[in-house]
Amino acid sequence: MTHALAPESLGLLPGGLLLDLGCADGRGTIDLPGLGFRAIGVELDAVLAATLAQRISPVLQGVRADGRALPFAEASFDGAVVIEVLEHVPSPERLLGDLCRVLRPGAVVCVAVPTAYSERIYARLHPRYLVNSEHVNRFTREALTEMVTGAGFEIERVEVRNLGPAISWLLHSVMRDDADPTGVVLRHARLDVAVAGVLWALRRAPVLRRGLAALERRVGKSYYAYARSPS
Repeated sequence: MTHALAPESLGLLPGGLLLDLGCADGRGTIDLPGLGFRAIGVELDAVLAATLAQRISPVLQGVRADGRALPFAEASFDGAVVIEVLEHVPSPERLLGDLCRVLRPGAVVCVAVPTAYSERIYARLHPRYLVNSEHVNRFTREALTEMVTGAGFEIERVEVRNLGPAISWLLHSVMRDDADPTGVVLRHARLDVAVAGVLWALRRAPVLRRGLAALERRVGKSYYAYARSPS
């Protein structure tokens, strides 16, 4: 999964050091240096960390570690992303607390989690959804905001994003398709491409594009919270 982040969204200057916490096999992390960052990806799972290690380059490093006890000094990073991680982690507040420690003062972190309402719908439609996804936490916008601020961060904004994936997962849930914990669908994978194609076509019409943009601000698969570490 690519992060779809621009350097300016985290306030990073070219060459800034970014932490991608809980990066799985590094499919998203590998795109970050191309956006102007240096990046370190952290993953706990041994199999995923081994795959991450194969993507190492002069501007990309990979570390196997527990995000709740990061092996880095204080104020080591200029920014961080934690994309679709907290729903998997027991005691996610510990992870955010240690993340705050390793960020420089005033650094921006982007934390993304599934929306609670989409999780409820998928779980009702698909009896294996929670088992497949290995999600142990569910977040409302308010719960996410409270957890991030409780770790010492100052929330700047929370966005609803990923309308396309929300539609795709709704259809996968109806068809009871299984997926691995990283979100890779094991059946009907072309459905995601079809949904993305339909939305792309609809967005070409100016009136529909505005309507879809308004819909996505209210309905999506993910909350994206942007927060700043204490100065």
